[in-house]
Amino acid sequence: MAPATHGLHLTRILEAVYESAATGREVRLDHDAAERAAAGADAAVGAAARSRVTPAAGDPRPARA
Repeated sequence: MAPATHGLHLTRILEAVYESAATGREVRLDHDAAERAAAGADAAVGAAARSRVTPAAGDPRPARA
């Protein structure tokens, strides 16, 4: 599991715990939906990181936009 995926799962679990404590009701997690959302977040983070790649000092290649 990628770090972003893992973090989103933990965040959702904590949200469910707090919601359950506040409302007194059981909160069920939809793990498939959480996995899909996390996969999208992983892809977005990867794309953002790739878009910011700059060449090392002295590298004749231009930086990507």
